[in-house]
Amino acid sequence: MQPSQKALVVGIDHYQSMDRLFGCVNDIDEVQRVLVHRLGIPTTCIRRLASPAGECAGPGATLGNIRDALRSMACGAGADDRVIIYFSGHGASVELVDARGRKFHREALVPVDVSTDGPSRARLLSTTTS
Repeated sequence: MQPSQKALVVGIDHYQSMDRLFGCVNDIDEVQRVLVHRLGIPTTCIRRLASPAGECAGPGATLGNIRDALRSMACGAGADDRVIIYFSGHGASVELVDARGRKFHREALVPVDVSTDGPSRARLLSTTTS
């Protein structure tokens, strides 16, 4: 069986409770063009989550949608498949504490539905969760 190619591109210009960004959705437009025209990845193999300016969270780049897309890619990927993930949006540094009480930091992606009211760490996407 020949290896497949899959991609997830995420671009967020409009955040509910953070500064808006400009150009993140344009970034994923350009990345998608490269994936299709230079790498030959069919558009049907590219999952796109975008939250353009002027649109609040909806079916766009929410935490749930990003996690679902990552899960779907992981479950359907074989050992030799090429998986590309591209994110353009806000990032954050999260302070965590290990079992010995030592503090450390992890970088995280910020989905469109992050809240700056109260502890928002649960609404971020990182490799380490508390």
